[in-house]
Amino acid sequence: MDRKIIFSDSIILSEIKNNELDEIILRTLKEEENTSQGVVKSNRKGFQTDTIDNFYLSKTFTEKAGECLKENYNIDKKTKISLFNLWINKNYKGSYNAPHTHPKSNFSGVYYVSVSKKEGKLIFLRNDKTAGFTDNHMYLKETDFYNTFEIQPKNNMFVLFSSHLDHMVEPHYDDKPRISVSFNFGLSNG
Repeated sequence: MDRKIIFSDSIILSEIKNNELDEIILRTLKEEENTSQGVVKSNRKGFQTDTIDNFYLSKTFTEKAGECLKENYNIDKKTKISLFNLWINKNYKGSYNAPHTHPKSNFSGVYYVSVSKKEGKLIFLRNDKTAGFTDNHMYLKETDFYNTFEIQPKNNMFVLFSSHLDHMVEPHYDDKPRISVSFNFGLSNG
């Protein structure tokens, strides 16, 4: 008797420890807060920059995404990884991000600069909600039957995931804002 996994989703968890990167992010965020009202997409009560055009940030996150994809998937050597956009998020006490996906990209991700140690989890929601109708998760402790997957962010954590995955960010209640950078990548034949 064989158990076959017929559909699966995965995320990649990694880390970037780079003080210069964090300094550039914080400086860019401050400049954007002083010159822009930001944009509202999935963010609620927080500040989100419009698309940031910064060579250093783009290069750093593209290289990290490429490294993660090559280490974790059987990716064709001719595949080109292109950054479509990136933006900075600042979530204040009580801020959150509503459930959403990232259309028109292959992979999306987030890098955490400053986070709460207990709150503000990144939650992936199973796109097929009907799995919860069976209550199998109550009896079988396998991820096959979970409707959510939660990640407690840490400073310098890098998360890469397929853009079709529905996800959200819980509120946090620390007085210190949560700061992260989000991005979208596309794949093409190079």
